[in-house]
Amino acid sequence: MVDYDAWLLEKHSQLGLEKLADTLWHRGLQETLQLSIYTCYLLFAWISATSALLKLLDKYREENRDTLAKWSRRYAEEVEAYIDTLDTLLDDEAYIVIEKMSELGKQA
Repeated sequence: MVDYDAWLLEKHSQLGLEKLADTLWHRGLQETLQLSIYTCYLLFAWISATSALLKLLDKYREENRDTLAKWSRRYAEEVEAYIDTLDTLLDDEAYIVIEKMSELGKQA
């Protein structure tokens, strides 16, 4: 979650809010929405597992806590993958190459 926040702040400072939002809207809307979904999943699983681990809950099942911890790891991997994808889509040179490859694929 910290990596996501750092990435978002970095992109905001590099591109500005308007260009960042516009570029994500046109190049990676679906990926941005998926990133948001997995970030919410990660936040829920992490808070739930951490609450049990820190004994903030009176009762919980250890197997549920362990499952939530596994989900947190999996969701964190998904968030990282979407961040990598969006990094590529935000890079103008990489995006041009992707567009050209897509056009070649349509012609074949």
